[in-house]
Amino acid sequence: MERIASSLLSSQSSSYVAALVTIVLTVTVSTVYLYKEFLLSRSCNDNNSNSTTIFSKIPFAPNSIPVLGHALSYKKDPVGYLQHCTATLGPIFTLNMAGKHMIMICDKELQQQLAILPESVLSARQAVADIGFEQTLGILNVHEGTSLHKGIIKGYMMTQQQNKHKQNQGQGNDLWIMALRESMHLELQQHYQHQQQPGSKDDDNDDTVEFFHFIRRVMLRTTIRVFLGSSFLHQWSQFDFIHAFMEFQDTLEDVTAKSVILPKPLALVLLLWPLQRKRLELQRIIETRLKDIHKIDTTVTNCCSNSSSTTTTTTTTTTTTGFWLHAMQTEHGYDDSDDSISKIAELIVGLLFAAHKNPAIGAAQSFLLLQQELDHAQKEHCREEAHNLLITNDNNTAPTTPQPSTTSSASFLRRVCLETLRVTAHSIGAVRTVQKDVTVNNNNNNNTTVRIPKGSNLAFSHIIPNIAPSIWDGISSSSKSDTTTSTATNTNTSSFNWNHSISLYQDEYSFTTFSNGIHKCPGQELALQLMVGVVALLLVEYTVELPCTKQIPPLSFERATLAQRTGPVMVTVRKK
Repeated sequence: MERIASSLLSSQSSSYVAALVTIVLTVTVSTVYLYKEFLLSRSCNDNNSNSTTIFSKIPFAPNSIPVLGHALSYKKDPVGYLQHCTATLGPIFTLNMAGKHMIMICDKELQQQLAILPESVLSARQAVADIGFEQTLGILNVHEGTSLHKGIIKGYMMTQQQNKHKQNQGQGNDLWIMALRESMHLELQQHYQHQQQPGSKDDDNDDTVEFFHFIRRVMLRTTIRVFLGSSFLHQWSQFDFIHAFMEFQDTLEDVTAKSVILPKPLALVLLLWPLQRKRLELQRIIETRLKDIHKIDTTVTNCCSNSSSTTTTTTTTTTTTGFWLHAMQTEHGYDDSDDSISKIAELIVGLLFAAHKNPAIGAAQSFLLLQQELDHAQKEHCREEAHNLLITNDNNTAPTTPQPSTTSSASFLRRVCLETLRVTAHSIGAVRTVQKDVTVNNNNNNNTTVRIPKGSNLAFSHIIPNIAPSIWDGISSSSKSDTTTSTATNTNTSSFNWNHSISLYQDEYSFTTFSNGIHKCPGQELALQLMVGVVALLLVEYTVELPCTKQIPPLSFERATLAQRTGPVMVTVRKK
């Protein structure tokens, strides 16, 4: 009590000082903001008089308000607002997101010109560093992690394909199916146990879960098992690592959204450094776990055979190592030293951050939209394909789901996932910092030339090309966000089409969900395998009772992920 009293007294005595500090900060921020607006207006009106080329101006989006700019208009309806801007201004325009200006690139042709430019011209690393990722995810993740993960995943996928061809077996797919099946069982079991504890809520509804949260836990557990090894979570009953990591990632997303509208020094003190400390605490937990892994002896399918091995026989051996951790130890020189383990722990934070959440959202959305948009015959077709896929992998024979890299068609279940990814893509996806002046040809505006000045922030919209009427036949040009539609999915459900040519999904500039150019996501096929696997298991091995279709909350594009829902989706899940 004495401490509380002294705290109250000290807070009263310092209230005057706090008020002065608040006033000074407000004046400073306002001055900086107005000065930036002045400089930007000058740069936008500068047509580079020293050059014979006349550059077209990059227009500002409409409905800007003081200080907040276009943030409120965008927040109200991200997709609809971007569609409106594209229709009225063209595919390149500037958004002012509460002081942070972003030049939006919203069509296929412009993205084709820009996405292939090297890091020295358009920098992804600098862009994520500018929004605080050096603090929230760590310097190692920002400057080395992406390239490292990309190389390991590409090597794994190549080995997976080679093993399929050599052995005519689906060992790549069945590994993921096995991990997903076990993870789903364990997560539902843990949910039951939690509900049965004294004082827990909803004791009479043991099998009711929030769908996206449940699938996300399943996906994160699966990712940990296959990337790091089954021993990482084995017998770890005193600490819920999955909950801790999900909470950290959600906080990171919130902190990032808030920090970009503050001056960097203020954002560091109030938001970024506190979250950095939480990340370091999480890394120390991971470090301790990595040191203990060798003590755990668990029999799992050997998913980490060296890609240079000439052995072609599938075996079950004693191992505690997933393919990513194995590659770090055998191919990238990381050992059991404290320094190596510390670096691996930091890289694991970045790996899990990137690898699990969007596939989980995509899988949950695919199952929901399958139930909402397909007729009875189509649902039965999906269920039959899911049954065949699971039986095939259980029998360790060739998978029945075709792979886009080896065939010109795809299964209907796979198409459901692809179509879901098309219409739930990020409203604002890839971000880049312009390191050198860039010129692009805007063919949508009388073939004019546009100069993007050094220092600009560039952002690619993924959703706008994905729903462009000029690319995706049969999509109404008037299709836009509508939170009151009867289908309760506020964007493009009326535009769903399961019969698009597969070539459109294979064109990274028409189907931009996995980004494009030099930064195209290397884990696209892996994510699709996971999504198809989750949907197949839910269709065949579980009974999932959804609320009335009209009661499912509409899509929400507000967060920096695939579209989620505006509210919780409560479902009943039971093992058949």
